[in-house]
Amino acid sequence: KYAEYGKFDFTVLSDPDNKIAEAYGAFTRGIDGAKDVSRHGTFVVGRDGKVAWAYLGASPFEDNATLLHVLARLEGREPSSAADAV
Repeated sequence: KYAEYGKFDFTVLSDPDNKIAEAYGAFTRGIDGAKDVSRHGTFVVGRDGKVAWAYLGASPFEDNATLLHVLARLEGREPSSAADAV
């Protein structure tokens, strides 16, 4: 996707062996012939390296407004009232 979108201003994780996805509960390896199970995972990781917010589910997380609020709160930029958010 880098060729299509160019460089990002944030770290992007590449996990071809699904080891990180497995550690975060977004991937389960099939055992004894069972199929691998992948779940959609969206994570916001703070500057301190801790997961500040997470979603795991059958479909992709599409509520970008929620992600923006989480990021704003992490950075101390969340509006103090609904009027400030406009």
